[in-house]
Amino acid sequence: MTRGRERGFVLLAVLLVLTLLAVVVTELAFSARLEASMVRSYRDGVLARHLAEAAVQQAIREIATPAQVAALDDTGQLVFYRVLPGQTTPTRLPALPRVRVALGAGEFSYRLADESARLGLNTPAPNRFARLLDALGVDASERDIIVDSLQVDGLGEQLARKRRVLGALAFAEEGRVPALPVLRELTETLPSGAWLQALTVDRQGVELTGQADGASALIPLLEASSRLERAELTSPVTKTQSKEQFRIRAAWEKAR
Repeated sequence: MTRGRERGFVLLAVLLVLTLLAVVVTELAFSARLEASMVRSYRDGVLARHLAEAAVQQAIREIATPAQVAALDDTGQLVFYRVLPGQTTPTRLPALPRVRVALGAGEFSYRLADESARLGLNTPAPNRFARLLDALGVDASERDIIVDSLQVDGLGEQLARKRRVLGALAFAEEGRVPALPVLRELTETLPSGAWLQALTVDRQGVELTGQADGASALIPLLEASSRLERAELTSPVTKTQSKEQFRIRAAWEKAR
């Protein structure tokens, strides 16, 4: 009886070990497959990037040719012509292959088109758009309605653009800084022993950088100005030979 129980326990232990081994093997197989997929995806990405760069470089090489005439062929692609000395008709330059060009383990294709010759439907010229509608066989009354709506949209855009310009001018007019009157007043207010090395004027106030016999004595002089208030030193005063180096900031006097 005891031996039969031992055999049953051994069987359960073997089944448990086999189950654990199956789980481990399955996990290893899944990890190996996932890693192979990641490597393949990275390789394809690198190859695609190199193929795209090769296509761009070859297109640039075609565009940079010494051609004097560019036109569209029957397939709508851009081709280049050159007028040689003594010729009256241009000679077509040989084009590089553009479709399924083999490169390494892959191939690339590209297309050259004349974007400047296309009609922009967002902001077309009314007369050009009218000719296009005529060529498409659109009824004259419908054509006039469409062209008139384009003209109205164009006028609205022009009006909005002019309003933005006027708003910017008004903002500049309201926030303009009286630089010349301030400079004249500072010249009259500051003592002869004070030298200005830099003057910064903005919408918040002025900032003075320079040297003086006594930097702290400049504060009450600036406070007494009719244009400035809250004058204060914005950096420590340093000695330079017989002068003091200063930096003073003062705000504009608020209207009362």
